[in-house]
Amino acid sequence: GSFSEDTSIEFTLDTKKPKYDREALSKVTDLLGSYTTSYAATGGRGQNVESGTRHINGSVVMPGETLSANKKMEPYTYQNGYGLGGAYVNGKVVSDMGGGICQVSTTLYNAVLFSELGVVQRQNHSMTVGYVPLSRDAAIAGEWKDFVFKNTTDYPIYVEGITSGGRLTFNIYGHETRDVAHRKLDFQTVVLSRENGCKAQLY
Repeated sequence: GSFSEDTSIEFTLDTKKPKYDREALSKVTDLLGSYTTSYAATGGRGQNVESGTRHINGSVVMPGETLSANKKMEPYTYQNGYGLGGAYVNGKVVSDMGGGICQVSTTLYNAVLFSELGVVQRQNHSMTVGYVPLSRDAAIAGEWKDFVFKNTTDYPIYVEGITSGGRLTFNIYGHETRDVAHRKLDFQTVVLSRENGCKAQLY
């Protein structure tokens, strides 16, 4: 058909508000918590620590939302930047795909503790790990072990992950509302039982 001068065309513009708008993100002004662990930067395990950190780095968690370390880092494949690294299986260390990612989730867990955000899910390893104090680890193993935290503040949370020179750091930024000048966090560990591990998870 043809259009005449009297033809009118109506357009409907569907505007969608962005999830992370400038005004909301402008409230991310303070470092809420930070934690650093050391790792061997060579070999498959070092590669996995760096790859896992890279997948979590830059995450934005809005108020009330959660972040799953496993969902951010998976799948644990060559194509996604992972290789063979050490993993706990039946009380022994074996070589497995993605071995080392638990150090990523553990370092993030400790940064979250210092930020005083909500811990939704966290499980320990079947055996102790050497890069954090007892009870301060957070294992990753398929769908049955994960580290998940919730943004329990009224402001967005920005997660920064850095690997350099064999040191892994997670910084958590948000809007500080705590009286940090008069506040001190103290974590205590109590050993409830000692037993041999029998389940497998990447460590």
